Amino acid sequence: MKILKDISYEDDSLQRLDIYDPKKVNGAVIIVIHGG
Repeated sequence: MKILKDISYEDDSLQRLDIYDPKKVNGAVIIVIHGG
């Protein structure tokens, strides 16, 4: 899967919000919040 966006989340620069591109045209978009 390819990451569409990797942006900072909240005030902590270590917290990231990643948005993954679905493999299928009508597939689910996966959002992951990590770090901090």
